[in-house]
Amino acid sequence: MKKNFFILIASALFFVSCRQEADSRYFAPAVEFASGQYELNLERQTSLEVEAVLSRPAAVAMEVRLVFGGTLREGVHYTASAQSVRFDAGASRARVTLSLLPDTIMDAESSITLAFVPGRDFTVSLERPYKTGVQVTKVFHTPILKLLSAQKAVTANPFLAEEIPMTLESHIPVQNDLTVHLASTGLVLGQDLFVKGAEAATLVLPAGRQKLDFTLQIAFKDESGYAGQGTLSLAPGEGYEVSGSSGALSVTLADPVVDFKSLLKTAALNGGAGYQIRQGMLLRSGEYDGNTTVDLGLSSPGSNYLRNYRNMYRHPGFSCMANAATSQLLRMSELFPGCLYPAPTAILDYGNDQSHRQFTPADSVFRFVPEPAQPLKGVIRLHKPRTFLARIGTYAQWQADVTGGKAWVVDSRATGGDISASTHPALTGTLSLTLEKVEGTYDFTGSSASIFLTAWWSSPSEQFMQGFDTEKFDVSQENGLWKVQYKLWPR
Repeated sequence: MKKNFFILIASALFFVSCRQEADSRYFAPAVEFASGQYELNLERQTSLEVEAVLSRPAAVAMEVRLVFGGTLREGVHYTASAQSVRFDAGASRARVTLSLLPDTIMDAESSITLAFVPGRDFTVSLERPYKTGVQVTKVFHTPILKLLSAQKAVTANPFLAEEIPMTLESHIPVQNDLTVHLASTGLVLGQDLFVKGAEAATLVLPAGRQKLDFTLQIAFKDESGYAGQGTLSLAPGEGYEVSGSSGALSVTLADPVVDFKSLLKTAALNGGAGYQIRQGMLLRSGEYDGNTTVDLGLSSPGSNYLRNYRNMYRHPGFSCMANAATSQLLRMSELFPGCLYPAPTAILDYGNDQSHRQFTPADSVFRFVPEPAQPLKGVIRLHKPRTFLARIGTYAQWQADVTGGKAWVVDSRATGGDISASTHPALTGTLSLTLEKVEGTYDFTGSSASIFLTAWWSSPSEQFMQGFDTEKFDVSQENGLWKVQYKLWPR
């Protein structure tokens, strides 16, 4: 009997030790939306219940926070009954109510999105509807207009007077020609901005049309240091409504003052004005030939223009005013190779050799147009054509020894160095050269400032480009103009 008792006890202990323990781990329920998409037509309803579902009933009460998005704004176009869905203990479904405010909705089609914010007491699966959308439709009989642009924000230099393509769009075709008004804040329509081809800040959407493409023109300004900012939008008007999602174009205009210190480094010789800049012409090999200098400097303090100088000094050996070292802007005399020494008829000026013979200078030749966000880089333009003149005549007579010295020395003493006032018989004619257009770029961000220019030239003088080496230099003719390319850098 005692032996049987111990066998019974052992059997019980064996049974208990072999029994599998209960799984006490907690698995959080997964939450999802009952539908991935809802539709709401404001003609039929103005509220909607969005339902959330748990994969199994909640063990305890819990809240799942929501984040709202879409084209409609909470508190403006609709209200939500709560910012979360609350599941009571034992519940597996919960709802949030969206109440639409139809009078504030000015789009035929709009949307609301809802998404769960992850939490500790539940899981969210990307494979299940963890977000949902509400497509809201409203019927309008009055055209609802939008202003569309590929760019939401434009930053430009007003000197370039850029054009911005834009579109006016209606949700339905208009029955009659519809006049639409534009509005601007910060910038003045008709002064800073205007519609190309329109007399006023208005657009006309033709009858039967839903879209109108137009061009917004930035008004040209030549004002170094200018800065302005504003927005362009649709203004309310008769016969149409402005869409709540109509874009407003942000426009920033800036023409910063350029810092030329990396370019203007070495002063002109003989105490002259400006700084020495080297000039190379593009060869057909792709390299730049030569480093003939020109004296350039600011047209005025704070200006983004450079001018060239005709620097003269009192020559100690001749006791007269003479040109300083070579300062040929864009090497103009080289465009008249038949008028250079030793040609019998050559460019004449106050100087002892041909390198001191120059064309007249000009102010405001190069206009630097900086990038608004990076003024040390940008483009170079010519605001308007510039014409340069040079005197030509008999070289031997100009260099001849006369009473008082060489002919040009005596003449310089008589005119005070103003060759335009000379009536010397050696001067028999004038060369005329016009810089018609300039396109270039500059970059002063590195240790070596560099400028690349393309210049288009014209001249009524028959000697222009006669005998120029077109096989060596990369020059060409376009629309009756000679195109020459240059590189400029500081000396």
